[in-house]
Amino acid sequence: MTEKKPPSVSMGHVVLHTDDMKSSVHFYETLGLVPTPSPNVPDGDLMLMELRGGTDLLIMRRDCELAPNFPVSKVGYSGHVGPIDIMIPKHEREDLEQYRTGLQAAGLDPGEISDEMRYGHWYFSLTDPNGHTITVLTSHSFFD
Repeated sequence: MTEKKPPSVSMGHVVLHTDDMKSSVHFYETLGLVPTPSPNVPDGDLMLMELRGGTDLLIMRRDCELAPNFPVSKVGYSGHVGPIDIMIPKHEREDLEQYRTGLQAAGLDPGEISDEMRYGHWYFSLTDPNGHTITVLTSHSFFD
């Protein structure tokens, strides 16, 4: 059997617009993303939220001066963002239950975990402060 090698690329950025930067940053930080202020950007206009694998979720204040300067992009800069899935670095339902319990303890309101796996994932959903649906899944990656 051929040894699996990590992928050579990752998703760079996905942009979500917000009307309430503080609530959005707090929500995604509670999910486990790491906030990293962008140097050269006015406070409160943009926050990079780092994920595993090199992807950043850019939370951008909807009415900031930067918004029109971002090019229309296939990765979400257009402002039309579909549902977002994030994966925990574990594979079992029990791992997802533990993660979900932590979110509840932090004051979030995650939905129930699915009764059956779908496409190799256990999952549940919740809604961010701007109404975006976030689905949290167990991983299927060999590189966790």
